[in-house]
Amino acid sequence: MALASEGDVHFYNNLGLRHLVEKQYPNAFFIVAMYGGYATKSCTATFEQGISDWTVPALATPLWGTSLESVAQTQTVKGPGDAVL
Repeated sequence: MALASEGDVHFYNNLGLRHLVEKQYPNAFFIVAMYGGYATKSCTATFEQGISDWTVPALATPLWGTSLESVAQTQTVKGPGDAVL
C-alpha cells in the first residue's frame, strides 16, 4: 500500500502518476477529492445545508450510487473521485 499526493490534474489525465500505475495495476488508486465549494453560491449553499450536521473533517464514501454521486461529478471539472473530504 502507498499514499500518493499530487495536484488533482495529475490524477485525471493520461500523463500523470495514476495513468502510469494503473497500466500495470488497474483500479489501484482511491481518489479523495477536496471539497472546495461550487462555482455558484446557490449550489454551495444547497449542498452545505445537506451536510451541516456532519462532523468536521468528514470523509464521504462511497459516492457512487448515493446522493453524493452528483457532487463527485460536478464539483470539479477535473473528474470524479472515490470520496470527498
